[in-house]
Amino acid sequence: MTLVSLPVLTGAEFVRKPASADYKDPGTGLIFHPRVHDFEKISVRINPDPRFGTTVAYENEAGTFADIFLYRLSAEQNKPVTKEEFRTHADQTIRNLLLMNKRSTQIKSVKQLKLEHTLPVQAAAAFQITVRDETFLSHLYLWEYKNCIVKVRITYSEQLDSEKNAAMQFIRKILTDTGKLKQQ
Repeated sequence: MTLVSLPVLTGAEFVRKPASADYKDPGTGLIFHPRVHDFEKISVRINPDPRFGTTVAYENEAGTFADIFLYRLSAEQNKPVTKEEFRTHADQTIRNLLLMNKRSTQIKSVKQLKLEHTLPVQAAAAFQITVRDETFLSHLYLWEYKNCIVKVRITYSEQLDSEKNAAMQFIRKILTDTGKLKQQ
């Protein structure tokens, strides 16, 4: 079950790319392969409006979801993101996640947790999300890359503690691809 809130779009407003092939984002040059560690790419959706941008979704066999969003804060293609704009956006993104239970009858509660690690990103947060009778842990990471916002959200069942390692491997791969971590 994915816990990502995406804007409602009709088929005419976005383009789908095959999940089984490499996808190279034209704005950032990032390449998204069909597999990243034990995650399989399940969809690529591209909105022509750069403020909605591209969403690349991955999932592994344990049901852990990793969603990557590439978007701009402005419709202007090459407008740099200022530190103030980024901080305001990151704070709003975290507030929006904390209010998910107000927008969905299926989500019982959302609680922000203390992050257990530090990574070289501009903003990060962890959440405990209860959906019906199941509890999930969700990690959010945001950073600026080539005038775009990269937002990665990884969500897994709280009962599957081993998935924390899978989530960390995935985010480290994306951080390496964007130059935030050295090749391991």
